[in-house]
Amino acid sequence: MAKRSPSLFGWFFRLLRGPRERVALDYLLAHANPSAPLPERVAWLTELMRWIRLHQPPAGAKAREAEGDAAGDDAAGDYALTDSALRVRAARIRFLLQLVDRHPEWKAALAATLRSVLRDTRGLPLFATTGLPQEFGFWSEVARRLGAKFLPEPPAFDDLAQVFLALFPERDDELLPLALPQSTNLQMRALFRYDAPADEACWAVVRRDLDDAVAVLAAHVAAIGLSDSVRGRAPSVALARSPFVALGPAADAYLAAAGSGAGDASCTSARLRLASALDDCRRALDHVMAHLEEYGVSVGLVYKIELARQQLQRIGNLAALAAGEKVAVGEVARFVAALIRDMHAQRSVRALFRSNLDLLTRKIAERTGKTGEHYITRDRGEYAEMLRSSGRGGALTGLTVFGKFMLGGHGLAPFVEGLVASLNYALSFCAIQFVHGTLATKQPAMTAATMAAQLKHARHRGRLREFVDEVANLTRSQVAAIAGNLVVVVPAALLIEAVWTGVGGALIPGPEKAQATVDSLSLFGVTPLYAAFTGVLLWASAVLSGWVENWSTYRRLPEAIAHHPRLVYAFGAARTESAAAWFERNVAGLGGNVALGFLLGMTPVVAAFFGLPVDVR
Repeated sequence: MAKRSPSLFGWFFRLLRGPRERVALDYLLAHANPSAPLPERVAWLTELMRWIRLHQPPAGAKAREAEGDAAGDDAAGDYALTDSALRVRAARIRFLLQLVDRHPEWKAALAATLRSVLRDTRGLPLFATTGLPQEFGFWSEVARRLGAKFLPEPPAFDDLAQVFLALFPERDDELLPLALPQSTNLQMRALFRYDAPADEACWAVVRRDLDDAVAVLAAHVAAIGLSDSVRGRAPSVALARSPFVALGPAADAYLAAAGSGAGDASCTSARLRLASALDDCRRALDHVMAHLEEYGVSVGLVYKIELARQQLQRIGNLAALAAGEKVAVGEVARFVAALIRDMHAQRSVRALFRSNLDLLTRKIAERTGKTGEHYITRDRGEYAEMLRSSGRGGALTGLTVFGKFMLGGHGLAPFVEGLVASLNYALSFCAIQFVHGTLATKQPAMTAATMAAQLKHARHRGRLREFVDEVANLTRSQVAAIAGNLVVVVPAALLIEAVWTGVGGALIPGPEKAQATVDSLSLFGVTPLYAAFTGVLLWASAVLSGWVENWSTYRRLPEAIAHHPRLVYAFGAARTESAAAWFERNVAGLGGNVALGFLLGMTPVVAAFFGLPVDVR
């Protein structure tokens, strides 16, 4: 009488018992049932893979041989996969294959169960989406990944992608397929086909899903490559000659040749045509990236390009598997390992930001560093000009302080008071820029990116001396800016106060307010912390300055201003082009100054709203 397969709940509770409670291998193999409901087969297969994946005992414990450990308890906890643990997993697979060879009835049931899972599940999501971003927008993909971390996914036992995740739930599972020798991989291939009936539908289902996945991926790549944002930055060719248009037919031709058993010459020609189409698409995407390097970066466009590149790579991998029996065993192992790696990377929000924001952050740093070049003096003439510009900055800072005390303290709503302070700061900083002044407190935030670039070049032989000289130039420049600001700001403040009181105004600030202001600047209180926080705001404004310039360059705003019909009609072509050139020179500074003004003015208001004792200095 045949043994009854355990229920789904039985497998589920065995899984809940954790890695120390394990079902014996002989019990598992004896209960393989290809006729069981699909959820029970998936749970059974998960339990079998769990037996293989269990870690060896931790250091200090007496290790057992893998064969002798087949039916025992494993006291290992969850820890990083070591080389010895990887060898144990490989040994367990070899032991499993040897054991079923000695028990043909177990081998037949195991092979039939494996084929039944492949036959009754949908492989298209595994081939076409697993390990790849699933949204066409960067921020929608971020939201999807964040949601997947906190919201449970409903079970879908007929989805091979979810079955794959259940079988390989750890990041280091990718090491196992690559660690297996070729002989073991050959045995596993033979196991899948053992005692298979002539009318086995498993392979036809897998092949159909593979072909559908290539067609879906080719359509996605074509949609990205033929979009306006990509086509406008790719080499200019007729649409019919676009490599993205040729990709789909090339993939279909190769799959048809590989699936029909055509001659080697025909299949080779179709494979070379597909490889050429993939390379042409990659070159077109590389041209778009080069255009972004020069003319500004868009996160959304970079995301689309990275998505298309990954999809092109997946098409190449799936095309290699389309050869069927002729595909190399190592190719399958490498594909499974890459699929496991990409599957876990695709669930990471950090990896998404790292792969898509790298170019943008680099361009922002480059543009900020370009602005910082103006704050470094290298000869006496530039040093004298720095003193003069910092003097102009100090004079305008005196007006800023007067405006701050004049406009504040009138009992306005906190938001309105913060808005007024922000406008006062922003207008003052922009005025300093317009008169070519320098404010010493802003200088380090701009020069940091410049010095970072210099430090990168200092790694080359003979460039360290240049970096040391640049540090000396920067230090002298900073001292000149501080001296110019301090020497002028005090007389300017006194002069403004004298003029104000001379026309009948009251003292700004009053004695009590002045004393409170002086006391708040004590080094023995929280002032150093507030000053450090203000430094963070200065850095943020520098980053925003680089972002604004990148955004302006990407959107081609100077060119749009120079050729705007109404502006040309109202002011003439020459004046409009001059205004566009002025905007291009000053957009980064204006963006950074306005951002810094609102960061300084609104941050204390927002902090007070949340009850945080935060202020700026």
